[in-house]
Amino acid sequence: MVCALRLERVVRRYGNHAAVDEIDLSVEKGEFLTLLGPSGCGKTTTLRLIGGMDRPDGGIIEIMGRRVDRLPSHKRDTATVFQSGALFPHLTVAENVAYGLKMRGVSKSDIAPRVKRILDVVRMESFSQRYPAEMSGGQRQRVALARAMVVEPSILLFDEPMSALDLKLKLELRSEIRRLHEELGYTAVFVTHDQSEAMALSDRIAVMNKGKIEQIGSPIEIFERPASEFVYTFVGESCSLRLPPALGGTGPDVAAGKVFIRPTSLGLVNGAGAENEVVARITSVEYLGGTYRIHAETDRGNLFFDSPAAPAVGPDHMVKVGWKTADATYFPNS
Repeated sequence: MVCALRLERVVRRYGNHAAVDEIDLSVEKGEFLTLLGPSGCGKTTTLRLIGGMDRPDGGIIEIMGRRVDRLPSHKRDTATVFQSGALFPHLTVAENVAYGLKMRGVSKSDIAPRVKRILDVVRMESFSQRYPAEMSGGQRQRVALARAMVVEPSILLFDEPMSALDLKLKLELRSEIRRLHEELGYTAVFVTHDQSEAMALSDRIAVMNKGKIEQIGSPIEIFERPASEFVYTFVGESCSLRLPPALGGTGPDVAAGKVFIRPTSLGLVNGAGAENEVVARITSVEYLGGTYRIHAETDRGNLFFDSPAAPAVGPDHMVKVGWKTADATYFPNS
């Protein structure tokens, strides 16, 4: 495989704060990689460093084997889809899409067919003569996507392009981005704090925290085999129980720390004991439409989990909650 993007020990500091702290990253040609993390983790700064909108204080950035970390953005062969779409309000859809081609000196005879072709791909050709104000947010983002793709960059960058959309439009655009990647095979670096976007779109995910990459892997690896407590709690819902230096009973003996369990792996114990169980007091029961969410507290921490049927007992009743050993992940105290 061809390495389309490589970052080696890249650093970006603002005063004494390292927004990006010596990260290493590589993206293969045709791969869709997502930088996932909370606000302030360094994901957007990393994207800006790749695209040339900011410059690193140290390290190397290469695109298709060519070092670019000291080059301006227009010489990096990248294109960015921004949160707002950033379309020119006084230009039509076709004129907005053509803009990048004109700036690159593409001949007029080549521009029109390329614009038409990419608008067909994103299913916006019938909107070619409309202005941005005459379209919905989702339609504007499709045009922004077309404008970025039409120049055929080596790396397509996405700066949280769905954050301003309502849920329905977000799901539609997410499906569209995935369809286009499968059809066209472009190389993408996508930034988001939304784990569902990362899971649905990505070939691999790089989870970032405090300027560093905590873990890189496929969506399945990130969710099922998290490398750290941060990754476990940030990606997907989770419950945790504090463990003493030695835990007896039905579970294995371990050092002091926490055991993490997905709510989907928890359930009320009726009759025969579970591999692991804990006595809990139900604190509340919520009806979520089709399922009931049960919240409970124990002397080692709080739990919540869903049940297809209403529990036989309600708040303040004592119950046993169980889980399988294979469904739990243990992290020692740091």
